Amino acid sequence: MLLLESNYAQILYNQLLEAHISNEGNYKNAIRDMRLTFESIFTTLTSKEVQAFSNLFARTVFVIDKHQIPDPIVKGISGFRKYANKAIHEEGFIIEESKYFTSIKAIASIIHFLSGELIPEDLSELYAGKGNLTFSFVRSKEIELIEYTKCTVLSIGELKTTDTGTPFFHLFCESEDDLDKFTIILWDSEYNKLTKLHTFLWVYATLAITNFKKIENHENFYSSIPLTQIIIEPDFLWI
Repeated sequence: MLLLESNYAQILYNQLLEAHISNEGNYKNAIRDMRLTFESIFTTLTSKEVQAFSNLFARTVFVIDKHQIPDPIVKGISGFRKYANKAIHEEGFIIEESKYFTSIKAIASIIHFLSGELIPEDLSELYAGKGNLTFSFVRSKEIELIEYTKCTVLSIGELKTTDTGTPFFHLFCESEDDLDKFTIILWDSEYNKLTKLHTFLWVYATLAITNFKKIENHENFYSSIPLTQIIIEPDFLWI
């Protein structure tokens, strides 16, 4: 099933080409314009959903999950989102020519997959013959205490209690940063009652989580601590 109409796909292709031409070699401004096109794709795809989305990342996660987008396209979606954020927001960030054309190719490929419309030659010729254009990111070394991450909820585990009566539940999330997909156990403590969140959370909710620890010898597995705070975006703080 094609998710974007042909006419709209042509508009998106034209926007992508215009971002390249009009910015005359200013890669940062071009990527900023490309990001607007990227954002409009996922805003359109989620515009009729009853689900609430607090940001672009939550929309991309939802679309990928709902429509079972194949891995090569997912890598383009995730890669461009991360790279564009760095290029636009990090002061002094140097945009490599290869990554600039990787960005054009990634968005063109996304449009093609979602619409079935062929990529115009004047667009595909921009990155043709430029080698293996892919995004790659070096994952930060795992640390014991994570001070902050922003993430989208993918699934919510059942509320349970330990043998000693301490309540807890699992959250499976996808982070906007280097944590990627991870599981966190939320516990009650003398300082916070995190399990009360269980009633308020929903799949694809966006959370900001502060001060939580890695569980030793378990990859991508974390736990809350007494100092953990969770904010359900846009502005609901739970401590």
